[in-house]
Amino acid sequence: MLGTDADPLRRLRGLFEQTEAGRRAVQEGCGTVSGCLFGNLALELSNHAEARDRGDVTVSDPREAARAVPAQLEGQVMFAKLYNSPQRLSPLWDNCLLRVAGS
Repeated sequence: MLGTDADPLRRLRGLFEQTEAGRRAVQEGCGTVSGCLFGNLALELSNHAEARDRGDVTVSDPREAARAVPAQLEGQVMFAKLYNSPQRLSPLWDNCLLRVAGS
């Protein structure tokens, strides 16, 4: 939608309309709105302390580490798109572990 020759506001509105239509179709198919990959991850991380309670997270500031996880995911996805290479996502888990477990 953003790559058309329409004026900028029309393209942006079209993007919003397509996003809504896509979410509506997913909801009709499975019963829930799927949301944004990064937003969903941030929401899931916001209320869970199980890894910290188990001793799996050893960093001094687990909240900062939790904020870094979706930021890293977003950045790696951006590089995968930039280089047109899904292999850019391969380091995600190891980098995530380094950030939250400090090892």
